[in-house]
Amino acid sequence: VPVCLVDTGYALGHPDLPIMPPEVTGVDNPPTGYYERDTWRWDKDFDGHGTHSAGIICGTRENDIGIAGAGKIPIIITRALDDEGNGRESDVRSAVEQCKNAGAKIISLSLGGDVVVPLSQQLYKDYYENEDILFLAAAGNKGGNEVLYPASYEHVMSIGSVDSLKEHAYFSNFNEHVEIAAPGDGVLSTDVTFTAVFDGEKNYPAHSLHGAKIADVEGELVYCGIAGSGCDKKVPGMICFMQRCIIPFSDKMTQCIDYGGVGIIIFNDDEGGATNNWYTTETRIPALSIDLDTGREFYSKVGSIVSIVQKIDEPQFTYSYKTGTSMSTPFVAAAAAKIWSHYPECSNAEIRKALQEGALYKTKEADADADADGGANDNDEHNNYYGHGILQTANALNYLSENPCIGSKSKISIQDMGTAHDSLISVGKVDSSTPNTAKYYRKEPNYDTIEIKPKCKDDMTREFYRDKREKKTMTCDKLDKKKTKEIRKTCSVTDVSPSAREVCIETCGMCS
Repeated sequence: VPVCLVDTGYALGHPDLPIMPPEVTGVDNPPTGYYERDTWRWDKDFDGHGTHSAGIICGTRENDIGIAGAGKIPIIITRALDDEGNGRESDVRSAVEQCKNAGAKIISLSLGGDVVVPLSQQLYKDYYENEDILFLAAAGNKGGNEVLYPASYEHVMSIGSVDSLKEHAYFSNFNEHVEIAAPGDGVLSTDVTFTAVFDGEKNYPAHSLHGAKIADVEGELVYCGIAGSGCDKKVPGMICFMQRCIIPFSDKMTQCIDYGGVGIIIFNDDEGGATNNWYTTETRIPALSIDLDTGREFYSKVGSIVSIVQKIDEPQFTYSYKTGTSMSTPFVAAAAAKIWSHYPECSNAEIRKALQEGALYKTKEADADADADGGANDNDEHNNYYGHGILQTANALNYLSENPCIGSKSKISIQDMGTAHDSLISVGKVDSSTPNTAKYYRKEPNYDTIEIKPKCKDDMTREFYRDKREKKTMTCDKLDKKKTKEIRKTCSVTDVSPSAREVCIETCGMCS
C-alpha cells in the first residue's frame, strides 16, 4: 500500500534508501510567491527532515549498513516545505492533492500549524470520506496541551511520541485529539547534509549546531580534548577539535574562543551517527558536529589546515538522531501500510480502528489530576498523553484477523449495450480490476455510475423484473462488533414507475 510523504523532499541516491520506481516515486510541487526557488524538487532535500522520515518508512533492510526501515513499502514523495523546513498552508493542500492523484492510500504529514483552515479541513474530510485515504499528522512538540493542525482535525490521526522507556515523551503535545503514540525520542535514521569539513582533498559530512554562527572559516586544526583541560596549543585563527562529553557545547565554544579559535568541530562520543539536533547558546563562531568514526579518521588531520564549509554543491549522505512527533508519524504510517497490505479489503476507517484497538493502552500518573491543563480524558480507553495507546502492529493485525472488514465503498457501473433493453451492470470495489458482472434489462439505453457504501458481496445484489407495482426485499448479513451474533438488515424497493420490465437493483450498502 503506497504511502505519500509530504515534507522537505528526499535525498535520492542515499545508499540506505530506494532509488528506483516503483519503490520510490515523486511529484514536484513548486510553490508560488516569496520563497520560490530552483531547488524545490521532490528528489532534493536541503533540510534532511523528509529524508529522515523516509528512512523510518522504507530504509533498506538487506544491505547490512545504516538503519532498517519498516520494509519494502512503496513511497511517494512530494514537497510542502522549503529548504529550512517552512511552508504555507496552500502548499500543503497542493501536496495532499498530488498525493491523492498519484494513488496514495496513506498520507504522512510531519508538519503543522496552530490555526484551523476551513479549506484544508474540508479537503481532509473529502479525501477521507470519498477517496478512502488515511491521514496521519504530528501532534506537535511544545510539550503542553496545545493543538496542532492538521493533526487535530476529525479526519486525521494525531500522532504523539513516547521515549525509549515507552513513557510519554517530554516534548509531545497532549490533548484530546492525540490518537496513538509511537517512538519519537532520539530516532536514528537516514539524513543528508550540505555542510562539511574540508581537509584540502575530501569533504567530511557534518551538521551545524543550532544557534551557532553560520559562516565558512579556515584555520589550523588544534586538538582540545573535551575542553576541560584546555587545548594542546593556542593559535590565533585556529579551528578547535573536541570530543563531545558532559561539558555543555556553549562552554566548549567559549574555551575555543579564549584560545583564539574561529570555529569548532565536535565529534560524537558514541557509535551513533552525528546528530543534527545539538543546540548551543554561543553564537560568536561556527560549530559543526561529526560522528565518532569520522572523528577518529579526522584526528590524523590535527596540525593541518582545514575548512568549515556551510554549503557545498553535492549532498553528503549521513545518518542522524532526530527527536519529535515528526519521527513518530512515519512509524505509524509504515505500520498502517503493512497492515493494509495484509487486509486490502479494509477501508481507511477500518485500518484506523485496527490501529486504535491494537495499541498498547497506557496511562500516565498525571492523568488523574490533570484536568486543569488538559491532560485527563473521561474515556477509559483513551487518554490525552498516549491516545488509545502505543503502536503495536502485530496486535492490529490480530484484531483484523478476528474482526473481518466490511470494506470500502463499492461502485455499480451501468453500461449501454446498444439496444433498448440491454445494459451491462458491474458491481465491485472502486479500486478492483475484477468486478462482478451481470446482465440486466432497462427501459432505455443509458450509461450511469452510482457509488454506494460499504463493499458489496456477490450475493448481495439481486436481479428481478417488475411487471406490475410490487415490493421486493433483500437482506444483508453483518456481524456485530463483538462477533457474538448476526445482525440482519432488510432493504425494500417499491415500484413507483408505471413502466414494466424496469430493473430493480438493491445492495447491502444501502442498508448501512
